[in-house]
Amino acid sequence: MCKDFLYTIREDSTREDSEFDVTLGPKKTSITYEDYLALNQMREDISVGMNRVEFYKTLIRCGNAPSSEIDLKWKCNKKKHAWQANYQKIRNGDGCPRCSKSSKLNTYTTKDLIEDLRNEIQQLSEELALIFPERLVTKHGNKYSDQTLSKIWGRNEKYVSSYVIKRTKEDPNFTIKEKDLILLKENIEKKLGMKARSCSEIIKKYQNNGLNTLQFIDILEKELGRVSGELKISDEELGMILTGTHGFIKNVFTRIMYSSHHSYNPHYKFSKERLSEIREFLNEIFGNKAKKCIELIKKYEKLNPDLKEYSLQQYTITRPNYFHNIEKFPEKSYWFGFLSADATRAEKNGRITIKLALKDKYLLEKFAKAVGLPIDRIKFRLIYRRYKGELKEYKTAILRFACKPMGMDLDKLGFRSTKNELNSLPNYVVQCLSKAKKKSKQEKIEWWQTLSGKVALGYLLGFYDGDGTYKGGKSAGIYAKNKTYLNHIKELFKIKNKIITTKVPGEIGLVFDQECTLKGCYRISLGPKLFEIMMKSYDGSLKRKRLLKKKVIIMD
Repeated sequence: MCKDFLYTIREDSTREDSEFDVTLGPKKTSITYEDYLALNQMREDISVGMNRVEFYKTLIRCGNAPSSEIDLKWKCNKKKHAWQANYQKIRNGDGCPRCSKSSKLNTYTTKDLIEDLRNEIQQLSEELALIFPERLVTKHGNKYSDQTLSKIWGRNEKYVSSYVIKRTKEDPNFTIKEKDLILLKENIEKKLGMKARSCSEIIKKYQNNGLNTLQFIDILEKELGRVSGELKISDEELGMILTGTHGFIKNVFTRIMYSSHHSYNPHYKFSKERLSEIREFLNEIFGNKAKKCIELIKKYEKLNPDLKEYSLQQYTITRPNYFHNIEKFPEKSYWFGFLSADATRAEKNGRITIKLALKDKYLLEKFAKAVGLPIDRIKFRLIYRRYKGELKEYKTAILRFACKPMGMDLDKLGFRSTKNELNSLPNYVVQCLSKAKKKSKQEKIEWWQTLSGKVALGYLLGFYDGDGTYKGGKSAGIYAKNKTYLNHIKELFKIKNKIITTKVPGEIGLVFDQECTLKGCYRISLGPKLFEIMMKSYDGSLKRKRLLKKKVIIMD
């Protein structure tokens, strides 16, 4: 079989039994009509569309063109479509373009989704420059190269490097002609539209002698890289944006493409759990600009209705009924209070997500050990959010798991999927508090010293660690989105302090620089006495929100 050899054909090649010659340098080889027919036997989906004479006439007409430029006729066995394609493409696996297009309309692979997301995110170049400032430069200069700038200028590809930069190094006083600057400005505006404004300002600054020529080229190339959307987004960058990990995309592609991989699966699909995570990351980083990316994820879900709910499709908790008999264990009550404040639970699959600052990772590890989850389920994530006009980087630790038995227990205890639905303390807390006060009278002890009292306070301590604030000493408060919930706490724990409104519901405000209608937020200070007895209910709570011990200085 031939590859990209050059054809040299004899005049009598149109005879039914003839062959034609192919010349490759000093060597000589040949290909026959049978090579064309051989693909018919190799491929079940296609047939040849030319007889021997038509085949040879086509080659003669094309002269010495490479085989990759000679289109031969083919037929589709499925729907009898006819089309033309070169021999090499068919041998490499190409098929009927019409059937392929029809099939693709109803097929959307994981690889398709990744590449489409890459293309969409690449257009958000200004945000990418904030997240990855180093992406604008390389060890050898700007990523938006001299060659690329030359092209947008409308010159040959060596114009910037071989003329502008070379002339400037020879003569430091060299300046670019005004007509050339006008041409550059017009071409950039034509290509980038509104995004060209910052580039126009750089050109104007150069015209006003605010930059020398080398500075001008350097700064302009960086700015074009920042706003143009032409810099390719790498696998590492895409992985950080979609999941907060550098190796995510590489791992997925390796799993899909390499049979030697231990989890090789050419038809690998994301779970709904993973897609939910990707959505969350995209919204946090790009806000409303992530709309097209979210639509691509919806398309993937629609065309892949068999997606698993979560990656492992099984729970790995060794203590799925951990919260049984919660009224007897202050530690269990603490964790339920903590989950009530800081965890979210998906309604469809029951997946629980807890996200903490990386410095508090040890608390997640403690929870994982308590319920019997592997510690390696806790993942490190970098999260980007806009705050006061800047894109901030937050280092977080995330634990995600699903367990139907535990989910059912949480529901029975009064867990709410959203904080707005939380309007009262759990029944077991109310009952434990009542029981503690009765026992206090019977045994002549403080109510908070009883087991039931510690269970009630354990819940409050857990909620405080999740949604509370500590200002040093014994000054602490709890936040909630539902004022009724704080009223219940105030009533049961006899708190004298007033509830403060920190965000008025219904008002328009900014949340991570995005304008929205506020749902309301309220705070109540616990008071020093309640803070002190709450801390005594469970000593394994969040360290940075406990009473700071004074340092004792020993003098020699």
